[in-house]
Parts: sequence; structure tokens; C-alpha cells
Amino acid sequence: MHLAIERAISGIVSAVPFKPAWCPVVRALRPPRQIWGRLPYQGDFSLRVDTRTLLRLHSPGIPTLNTLFWRGLDSYEPETTRLWLYLSRGATSILDVGAQYGLFALLAAAVNRRATVTGFEPLRPMFDLFERNIALNGFSQARAVYAAVSDRAGEVDLHVNGEDHATASLNPVGRPSRHKVTCVTLEGFLRDSAHPLPDLLKIDVEGYEAEVLTGMGKLLPEVRPSLIVEILNDDVGARVQALLPRGYAIYQIDEKQGLVPRREIRRVDRRSRNYFLAPEERL
Repeated sequence: MHLAIERAISGIVSAVPFKPAWCPVVRALRPPRQIWGRLPYQGDFSLRVDTRTLLRLHSPGIPTLNTLFWRGLDSYEPETTRLWLYLSRGATSILDVGAQYGLFALLAAAVNRRATVTGFEPLRPMFDLFERNIALNGFSQARAVYAAVSDRAGEVDLHVNGEDHATASLNPVGRPSRHKVTCVTLEGFLRDSAHPLPDLLKIDVEGYEAEVLTGMGKLLPEVRPSLIVEILNDDVGARVQALLPRGYAIYQIDEKQGLVPRREIRRVDRRSRNYFLAPEERL
């Protein structure tokens, strides 16, 4: 009976026009996923970051932003997000590589107005959305860079699987669409720009995380930033670990339990793919 009622309600909701106008009202009722999953919210909304901070976001109806609209910040990689906010509050220079629409860069800018924040995004629709969200919040210290990041500079092919912009990658496997994009190295970008050397860096580039670190050159052991890195498989983990300077502690970010010390960087959990790699002197 309960399932039948939910299906009936979902059918009614799907048929009702002008959804964006009344989505905020429905959100206050905390409907089940069966309901809000059929309501891809489009428009601007406020996201509660902490007791003192609100972040404004524009959503074109993409899944992650829709989840954030309906369920709030704790609905998306909650432990990674909490750690990122904590680290961002004490950082002075922050880089977000593979920023997409800019969530983590925007969160950093929201909780630390003194930090310089730069996000890199090579896919035009996501980059445009990132810039729009920066402007929506009036973040003068945040910047979006329209480029991929790897171990070599120049023009490269970015591969996309249809409308799934979240998994765009330099890796062509399973991504039939191809786009020519500009690629930079972090060493080159930091050398040629006025951006201060980073003390916090997030990398989420669908399997090319090691190449991003390689592209830092001598800056990685010299600057020793705190790192949050997505690890999609054991090969990526091994290559990232081989690049770590001495004196880095390794923690898997378990999205249910928090930080878990590890001796090796490898894929452990489908839902907990991020690692915190920390210089021991900062712990």
C-alpha cells in the first residue's frame, strides 16, 4: 500500500507544471527521494554551509545540484566536505582542479574571504556555470580558469560521455565525444600567474590525478600542500603514492566514519573515493 501511494504521488508530481516556482515550498516538507528525484530544480537557491554562512548557487537541473537543493550540504560527500571546510578556513591559497560547477572552490571562498581561490574546469558548460556562481556570490577572491590540468601544457582532447559532464576526462574509454581544450601544468600556471603558492589542493580529474601532481614539478616537495585526491582505482592510487614527498600521512576519507589511516592509497569503497594526504608537520 505504501509503495502504491508513493507511485501515485510521484505520477501527480511529474504531471504538475511550473515546478521551479513551488519547489522551495515542497522542499520545506522534506519529501522522499521518490518525489524530489522527479523535480530537477532550475534556478538560484541558498545552501546552508554553517550557522553563519550561506552559499548561493544556480542550478540548471543537474543531479548533484538538485540533490544539494533538496537535501542540503550533508547529502554530497559529507565527510570530504566537512574536512574541506575545516582546511579551507586555515588556508591562504587554494586550488580546485576539476572544479566542475565550482562547489568546493565556492565553499572555500565562502568560509575564508581572505584566501585566494582558483578552480580549473575545461568543459565549457561547467565553466560557465562556475563563473556564474562566483558572480552570484560576489567572490572577488575566487577565480575560474578555463583549462584542463595535467603533466604537460598545450591543446589536448577532453572526452565526454554524452550529457554526463561530471565524468569528463582526458581518458577516452567510455567517453565517445571529444573536445579540444587548453591544458596547463600547475607549475606553469603558478609561475606565469600572480597566484600565491597553494597550501591546499583538491584534485578530481577522473583518473589523471597523478599527472596533475607530476605537473607540479619541484613545487610539490617544496610547497608541501595538503591534498584531497579522488582515487578511482588501485593503479591511480599507486601512482599518486609514488609521487608523494616524504613525511606525508595517508588517510582515506570514509563518508560515514571520517578519516581512516592507511598505509597504501588504493580503492577501498565505491562511495568513499577520496583521500586526505597531509604533510605530517601540519597535523
